[in-house]
Amino acid sequence: MVEGQEDVRFVTKINQWMYEEKLVEATFAEKGLFILPVGGCGSLLAWLNFALFSKLNEPWFILIDSDKGTDEAKQSQRHLHRIRAKYPWMQAHIHATFKREIENYLVFKEGKKTHVFAPYEDVKQHMYDF
Repeated sequence: MVEGQEDVRFVTKINQWMYEEKLVEATFAEKGLFILPVGGCGSLLAWLNFALFSKLNEPWFILIDSDKGTDEAKQSQRHLHRIRAKYPWMQAHIHATFKREIENYLVFKEGKKTHVFAPYEDVKQHMYDF
């Protein structure tokens, strides 16, 4: 589970690249795995409140943005804490990015110029510049 559509694209592309570089043995699709956008960290509370994680009857993994440097950061951490408290045996399957959002891991190369985003920079503000 990830937050949004862009995260699905990002994780899928990274997985495909890792497969092509022989860093992983298979793609998510080949393994029968799918990336589910849940609509933000707040939506994960619905999964918790309605016990939807348990109803999946399948292993699950959560990757959300840390939102560091934003007003939402503390709220995101509280939501993850509640999920971890309810599912303590799933600790290794519940993660927030170290950087603000998954897009902060992007590196743009254009000719000889390379742009690496700062860990807490609002990358989406710059996406149309590239």
